[in-house]
Amino acid sequence: MTELWGVFEGIKLAISIGVQEVDIQVDSLLVVQAINKGYSIVRKSLTIISHIRRLMSHFASVIVGHTFKEANRCADILANICCNSMQVFTMFESAPVCLQQLFNEDARGIPIARVFCS
Repeated sequence: MTELWGVFEGIKLAISIGVQEVDIQVDSLLVVQAINKGYSIVRKSLTIISHIRRLMSHFASVIVGHTFKEANRCADILANICCNSMQVFTMFESAPVCLQQLFNEDARGIPIARVFCS
């Protein structure tokens, strides 16, 4: 549910600043499938999915795709910063210093190990 709320609020923000095309990358395959197909196995999430799909009609182009958690580390750090904040909404004018290491690793092409269980 948390990721659905993040998508919902992000779409509302994009609409409010006049964005015409969005590419939403989520690290939950179930959330991606629910948004793209319009249904969910979690019944209590159906209302927000419906709202998300309605808001998506405001854009000329919308892509909702899946990304692995390892590729979403910056978003996780930003979410943790915001969760630990007393503010309802946080907007950054520039990237927080704590993201600098991730930026440097990405620029140097340092791979991220992904462990699969069989």
